[in-house]
Amino acid sequence: YVVEAFGETDRGLAASAVGFGKELGQIIGLAGVMLMADLYGWGPAFLTVAVLFSLFNLTVLMAPEQPHDRAVEKARAAGERAKVMNYLRHPINRRVLGYIFFFAFAVQMPSAAIGPFLASKGFSLSAVGATVGIAASLGAGISLAVAAQVIRRVGPKRMARYLIPAGLLALPGFLWLAAATGPALPIVMLVIFIGSICTAPVRMTVYAARMGWTSKTQVGTDFTIQQSVFFFGYGASLTASGFIAQYLGWTFFFMLNAILVVVALALFIRWYDGISDEIAALQKLPSPSS
Repeated sequence: YVVEAFGETDRGLAASAVGFGKELGQIIGLAGVMLMADLYGWGPAFLTVAVLFSLFNLTVLMAPEQPHDRAVEKARAAGERAKVMNYLRHPINRRVLGYIFFFAFAVQMPSAAIGPFLASKGFSLSAVGATVGIAASLGAGISLAVAAQVIRRVGPKRMARYLIPAGLLALPGFLWLAAATGPALPIVMLVIFIGSICTAPVRMTVYAARMGWTSKTQVGTDFTIQQSVFFFGYGASLTASGFIAQYLGWTFFFMLNAILVVVALALFIRWYDGISDEIAALQKLPSPSS
């Protein structure tokens, strides 16, 4: 829906809005729900999640359909249907999926491990919720609001160049946390707040690019495939992060994560033009049924 509703020049703004909504949801869903779990138990906490999920999805159900361009209308008039293989049969799309998996694995490592990391430092569920749900999400929200304006002016490729040094600024604070014994909660929240400011636009930048890496005639199918692979990468990251932290320690974990994110951004910068050009060329090819 977002891909259809926003034009090319506004994709950065759209990606920021999606990310900002996610961070706002985390403030409610982590800080609020974990506090409820501490006070009232997990039953009321999960019931709250279910009610909020239903209410917020009403906005999607009531949203108007977007008008389609001629290519889409022509395809529908010819009786064409969206097919997974229409996407997978093109080598460039398979390359995109491989990159998305690696990118998701790299950028989701902190999200996968932050809860166990804070628990290993002796913090309660409420403290974990406050740290992740408030400090991380507030930092990300501020960062995304600024990044939305920057990416509209410079585009995803140049934005990725800015994010490599910005992201590395977050590393010293996390290395200090890894070595600290019994760090105070306000200091932990400050480190994560700053780290979130430095790193949150990374997801937004690649998301904005991916909005253009879909076909006009089956954008829902294409983007769903991409999102599915993203969550496979997230799942792999969730599994691997625990082993990495357990056997190699938190210091190595954060250093490895920084390296992988830099590699992911460097590949994005290197491949962005080629991927975008190849996918634009695919839009001009006749459809399989014709």
